[in-house]
Amino acid sequence: MYQLLSPSSLLFLAALVLITRVGQFILTTHRPRGFPPGPPTLLGLGNLHQLPRNKAFIRFAEWEGQYGSLLGLKVGPTNVVVLHRAEEVRELLRTRDPMYSGRPSLAVFRDYVLGEDYDHFPGFMTPEFRRIQHRACRHHLGPQGVAEAAPIGRAMAVQLLDALSRLGEDDVARSKFESCFFNWNLGSTLVVVCGQSADDFGTAWREKHHAVQQGMMKLAEPGGAIPPIDIFPFLAWVPRSLSKWKQLVVVIRQDLYDTYGAMYTHAKQRHERFGASHPEGTTTAKNRPGYESLMKKLFRDRDENQRLNAAKPSDIPLTVFPDSDIRLIGGGFLDAASHTTDDVHVPSPGLRIAPQHSEPCAGRDRLGSRFSWFQPLARAD
Repeated sequence: MYQLLSPSSLLFLAALVLITRVGQFILTTHRPRGFPPGPPTLLGLGNLHQLPRNKAFIRFAEWEGQYGSLLGLKVGPTNVVVLHRAEEVRELLRTRDPMYSGRPSLAVFRDYVLGEDYDHFPGFMTPEFRRIQHRACRHHLGPQGVAEAAPIGRAMAVQLLDALSRLGEDDVARSKFESCFFNWNLGSTLVVVCGQSADDFGTAWREKHHAVQQGMMKLAEPGGAIPPIDIFPFLAWVPRSLSKWKQLVVVIRQDLYDTYGAMYTHAKQRHERFGASHPEGTTTAKNRPGYESLMKKLFRDRDENQRLNAAKPSDIPLTVFPDSDIRLIGGGFLDAASHTTDDVHVPSPGLRIAPQHSEPCAGRDRLGSRFSWFQPLARAD
């Protein structure tokens, strides 16, 4: 027969297990053998206490001068290697791109923002789904797709120049300077992704999308709004009513799917309007061919693959994206393109566009005075 342990024995075993787990965790925060050089670690934290809450790259640059271009850091139990030279980054992505071309798995996105959609979201998707998505989107990402979108980019650039040339010198005009670049950046990407201009979505949608992007950055930034739940999972046990970051996540998730849902609705309506075999805006001014947006093509390919799968069953059927995946792919492409461009441009209110320089772009007396030729390009229909 089995003899039950006394309460003191159970307490001792529980304490032993706890001490063992804590000890194992502490040991993982030490620098492993052969790890690139870096600053000294602190027991249980690694280098976490040395990382600034904002603009960590400035600290990385300081450490480069002390420890070299290949910098090794311990963020709790996680090994982090920072590369500073372009040739090192190029070599890594060239030789080990399947392993390092993605993003680290973050608990806040995996468990709270995206949930069941995490594995199919651009940036976090599994390698298998990444290959499937790349095949579906390779036309728009390839040379021919870029060439087809070039007239849209030129037209949107002219519209940007027109908006900048109309700005005055007062404070109100200066406050609109940034919004000119924001509208140009978002509008150019929207036409390519879903075939609609930014004006079709309205100011409220544009502001919500911008707020979502800023919120996602706060969630991803180390030392920002989210406690280090990837390093110390027990920090996620705090109830939502007592966690500001969990309340923020609920808002961001709802707004994220709202903005993606609006894009999906617009694209699907255009698909139903034009049909599977009818490209968007087949004829416009001066017999210019229409432009087929990314999401429109995904809808058309899906219908065609469903037809082929039904007509000729196969052990390996053609890919048929559900509506949820098309929504995520379109939204992810929009964010990847628009947010990256928004991060790299640094506009200055002191920059002025001289009318004599911008007017020739439009071929009119005044840039933007007549946009009859522009509408077919900007609206894709």
